[in-house]
Amino acid sequence: MLILVPVSAYIAEIELLNAGSEAFLSLIPEQRSIVNELMSEGSIISYAVSGDRKKMWCIFEADSELEVHRIIDKFPLNAFMDSTIHKLLFHNMHATIMGSISLN
Repeated sequence: MLILVPVSAYIAEIELLNAGSEAFLSLIPEQRSIVNELMSEGSIISYAVSGDRKKMWCIFEADSELEVHRIIDKFPLNAFMDSTIHKLLFHNMHATIMGSISLN
């Protein structure tokens, strides 16, 4: 018997440490590349960084909190991050409410 575990939404609230350091800044292009890849796969739903570069928030779709931790562990900036993860009851976005636009 196959049992399917529904995918849930999680938010990671991430404190960015030493965000102005040369080591941190040198990893930003690789971080953006990984995030873009994870967004195209659907693992990351949204990604935001505060204007002062001290906080970051990511919404993930994952099977478990452990899976979210595993994804964050792959971030190039992981050594500069202290994260707290919360399971969400739901996550609505403008694009989900409006649907996608078809040019056909």
